[in-house]
Amino acid sequence: MHILFSVVALAATAVAQETMTDDEYDAAMKEIRFTLGDTRGHIDARYWPELDTEVGRLQAFFEQIEIFWSARGVDDAAGFAQEALQALESLSTAATQEDQTAARDALQSLQGSCQSCHEGFREETDNGYRIKP
Repeated sequence: MHILFSVVALAATAVAQETMTDDEYDAAMKEIRFTLGDTRGHIDARYWPELDTEVGRLQAFFEQIEIFWSARGVDDAAGFAQEALQALESLSTAATQEDQTAARDALQSLQGSCQSCHEGFREETDNGYRIKP
């Protein structure tokens, strides 16, 4: 799974302004889900350096997600990505300060942004989820 992150991160770094394809977006969403699980575990265990690493991964993904939605002209979804990036800034600060309560609050805010976007722009199909047409 972290190999997938490496591929997406390299692509994001190499061509920062190029938008992801739908398949790359789907792969990013799956990797974000796993990374959020790791993030939650690092907060609970107070593994601050590891948490900071996960925050960096998530920031790279959400920067690309913002570009993805902006390129499609979907301002609301791009706004949710911006909200996620703001929550990640708060999470990074909490990790630096080793503040578990603030980290949990920031993670909850991040998950709220994710949920809002999912409710507005994602639908379930027989094969999983897809972006609403």
